[in-house]
Amino acid sequence: MEEKGSSKAKTGNGQTDQGVTNKSPLSSFEQILAEIRTTSSHARNTKLTSTSSAQVPATTTFQSLIDKEKVRARALDNEKKQAENGLINKNQALKQLTLILLFVLLFVESITLFVLTFFQGFKFYNFDLDHITLRIVIVATLVQISAMLTIAVRHLFPAHRNK
Repeated sequence: MEEKGSSKAKTGNGQTDQGVTNKSPLSSFEQILAEIRTTSSHARNTKLTSTSSAQVPATTTFQSLIDKEKVRARALDNEKKQAENGLINKNQALKQLTLILLFVLLFVESITLFVLTFFQGFKFYNFDLDHITLRIVIVATLVQISAMLTIAVRHLFPAHRNK
């Protein structure tokens, strides 16, 4: 604890004042608090002439860091969304290509079936298949076309989308 006459208090310009006496530690705390208030109000009232980090208040610097981090987060989110959209577009393009190839294959199978049936019916170039073999080929081709179209439609247009 401090004695009554021996305490020295600092003034705002760094000099000590011999005549000030403190009655308790609480009064020295109040003096320090008052000094902080005056210097902080003085700092708020003064205009900053340069933008050095020493002169910028801490809240402004902290707020600018938060703003920069928000901008970075938005940029990362945008890049992530663009990457996901790119993958989705590539996936859709792959599905589209597969579907086109599937329909070309089904079209070629159908044409081949019709040509075989036509040759069998009109006996071109003495083309003659056993009736049972021709029926098996026709039924197998129609079943394959139906199954492939069903699978294609189910995979292109799923009932429940998985996310």
